[in-house]
Amino acid sequence: MKELKAPRQALFDNENDTHLSVPLTVEPVIDFSRRKVRIEAIVTRLTDRMVVRSDFARIIEDEVIHLANLCADLFLREPVCLDLDLSRPLIVVGDLFGQHANLVTIFTKCGHPSTVRYLFLGNLVNRGERSIELVTLLFAYKVLYPNNIFLIRGNHECQYISTYYGFLHECRQRHFNHIWTAVMHAFNCLPAVAIIEDSIFCTHSGLPQGILSQNISTRKQLRDFFHISVTRPVPLTQNMLLTELAWSELVIDGTHCSTNPAGLGKVFSENYVKNFCAHFGFQQVIRSNEFLKNGYEFSADGKMLTLFSTPNMLPRYRNSGAVAFLYKRIRDHTIIGRIKVLDVVPLLRQGRPGLTTLQHWLDSSEFGSRGGRMVRHNLTSHELLAHHLIPVLICLALHANGQRNGRIKLRHNFVQHESIPFGLFSGSICATCN
Repeated sequence: MKELKAPRQALFDNENDTHLSVPLTVEPVIDFSRRKVRIEAIVTRLTDRMVVRSDFARIIEDEVIHLANLCADLFLREPVCLDLDLSRPLIVVGDLFGQHANLVTIFTKCGHPSTVRYLFLGNLVNRGERSIELVTLLFAYKVLYPNNIFLIRGNHECQYISTYYGFLHECRQRHFNHIWTAVMHAFNCLPAVAIIEDSIFCTHSGLPQGILSQNISTRKQLRDFFHISVTRPVPLTQNMLLTELAWSELVIDGTHCSTNPAGLGKVFSENYVKNFCAHFGFQQVIRSNEFLKNGYEFSADGKMLTLFSTPNMLPRYRNSGAVAFLYKRIRDHTIIGRIKVLDVVPLLRQGRPGLTTLQHWLDSSEFGSRGGRMVRHNLTSHELLAHHLIPVLICLALHANGQRNGRIKLRHNFVQHESIPFGLFSGSICATCN
């Protein structure tokens, strides 16, 4: 993919911000290195320990507005359909919903954006209490590392939805009266979908409907179709294709495409997913836009992976979050997929909860029909001791003795059940063995 260069205009220079009539306090001239220092200072404030816990960050409205404007320019310079390779590993992240602490945790556990690449599938704002912090941090990292942070559009990156689901209210409540307008403009410039290594199709929620019956049969024609159909900036509800991609939903056991009862987009069947992959030669579809107790779900015989990346989203209902880790094996160029599950589990039944964070890894083998197994989550403290800590100790002891054959791997692997084909995520083994 062609390298992107961060725009060279000063962080606090609003002469080109013609789409906003916002009075700003500006500095006349700031060179690029000084602007970088200022953005890094914003990142430091956003990742402060007290902010990650619960406090609001000390950010200025002008800072967020200018970051949004810089990102809007970057988004418009990217294609509607992102083309991402796996020359370096890529982490795919699902819904975040304004959970700023969760985003910081993902960067901490999975790698800093200066060295690790991320693709976010949308639904960044609303519902959570700190959407401003979350989107500001993402925008700051996008400006600092434009070739490591990629975003596509979800159904909450929309003026109408963010008006009624919390983001506009949050901006007004914190007296940031112009941030919402600037961020919505940046959202109107977001790419729509992404194709990874010409093999994995990434969308926020749905697939384009009726495309299999059109004279579009190659991935190049599919990319051209997206570029022709979406002219940015554009509000989500004013483009039919964007609406389908952001709102359409998978229906298990469905037989055909039909109108979505939610009112926007369509519902589509597992057969449609398999036909879409076969038609364009995709190995997998990765999407989000669905609350999942375990953070991830495979469907359509392993052809579709759904991610939900926000653990403990609802009060009094504990759920896991998950991200997908993709990389290409050097020796044979095989694409490998792994699931990382972020799950807060109390070690004791009494006392302060959330004493530790467990990350369960599902390793993988190459594309194919080999079966995999799903990891069991949300264990009690006794189950945690019996099924996780003891097997890990056994695993380490076996490794110390150099015993790494497949039979022993199965013996000390995490508790698993429900064998299904995973596509590129097939064949789960414990991370210590890999």
